[in-house]
Amino acid sequence: PGSAFQPEEGEAADRLAVHLLQAMISAAKADGHVTPDERARIDGQLANLGLEDDAAALIAAELDAPFDVDRIAALAGSEAEAAQIYAVSLLAIDPDGAAEQGYLALLAARLQLDPGLVDHLHARARTLR
Repeated sequence: PGSAFQPEEGEAADRLAVHLLQAMISAAKADGHVTPDERARIDGQLANLGLEDDAAALIAAELDAPFDVDRIAALAGSEAEAAQIYAVSLLAIDPDGAAEQGYLALLAARLQLDPGLVDHLHARARTLR
């Protein structure tokens, strides 16, 4: 708590939660559609992000938003947030699909993530699946 990974400030915490939700939905759209499994993963994270009241409207707006990896990468205000955006994107999708792998590679490049960190995030994600 109180770190860049878990801000205590209400506005900063809310902003991070919204950015992470946007990243998850963008990743789910990487192959041109959101599968029921991907939607269930996103819905399952809503309680963790603390977006109960406005979550449905936010999800609908993001699902309708044009697919734009640069917009998602631009949400990162710090290295910590860039890593979190990548991690939730990875967790929201099946990373074995070709389109998803391409999206993740492009996102990592746009976020300027160290390849070692990307490998670490993938290893951690495998333990969570």
